[in-house]
Amino acid sequence: MLSPYISTDLRRLFIKRADCLCEYCLFSDTDSIDFQLDHIISVKHGGTTTAENLAYSCIFCNLQKGTDLGSINWQTGELVRFFNPRRDFWGDHFRFR
Repeated sequence: MLSPYISTDLRRLFIKRADCLCEYCLFSDTDSIDFQLDHIISVKHGGTTTAENLAYSCIFCNLQKGTDLGSINWQTGELVRFFNPRRDFWGDHFRFR
């Protein structure tokens, strides 16, 4: 469910911009699962409710990411930030198999 405090126009903008696909996994919103508004950088970390910080996200990706900004690569111990659909190119981070 999309957040109620987001204007209808802003909702339309990010759904159209995403071409009705999850901006993380590219799953289509026509496949009968819930889609949500995601703050790429969560409000608790200073993220804003603006078009630049909103992503159209399937419930699975949004729940996995939560309010986190990144995670630990357990093989290297390195802190790695999560994919940002506004700054990063999808093909540089993922591939279909």
